Amino acid sequence: MILKKTKYIYKIPTFNMNKLTNEDWNNIDKYKFTYTDLHNSILYPGFKFSTNKAAEFYDKNILNFLVNKLKVFTTPRGNLSKDNNIFVIGQRPGHYYAHLSKSESAWLIGDSAKLLLKLCHQLDIYPYFTNFYHSHYVNLDFNCNNIFKEIIGIFKLYKDFYNIKNFRIVLLGSYKEYNNLINEINKLTDINVNFIRTWHPSYLLRSYSEEKYNIWKNNLKCNL
Repeated sequence: MILKKTKYIYKIPTFNMNKLTNEDWNNIDKYKFTYTDLHNSILYPGFKFSTNKAAEFYDKNILNFLVNKLKVFTTPRGNLSKDNNIFVIGQRPGHYYAHLSKSESAWLIGDSAKLLLKLCHQLDIYPYFTNFYHSHYVNLDFNCNNIFKEIIGIFKLYKDFYNIKNFRIVLLGSYKEYNNLINEINKLTDINVNFIRTWHPSYLLRSYSEEKYNIWKNNLKCNL
């Protein structure tokens, strides 16, 4: 298995990638492919599952596809336990500070991530995070095959191991790629999905104000 179970929580000391040490990067690399069944730690361990069997299914059918077949630069992470049915999808991993990273593109590290995780904390949600494109180096070709395969694999995990068929997908930003994914998911007849569009945190950071942040938070809260 790629995933390893752990009881240890690693908390990054800063979201400023310039200030992360080599030891910090080594820990990020070490714990991004760990999972727990105990804690709600959004960053590391990288995953949460309710059962070891669910973790094994994800590892074999989804993570292995992403890591070993697609050779994706930046892998998803987050909560795939029965306590969560929220999946957050961005267009692609952040690229502005990616050159500073010593472990993938440091998905969920940086100013936008800090704001997104603040939002999750205040709304008391611990979701699963992924991207339409799994790398910022790929061509933006609107092809949803890879993200669709990932998402339907997760749907199967929830149906088979948790008997859950209702899901909420939060789409960050107003990217046209999302329409292709929504159309494909809407063809599925054995699940119920509520799609929620919201601002991307990077949009707020362009001209940040507490007023805008509260609008963002309250709108998402009302739609979840």
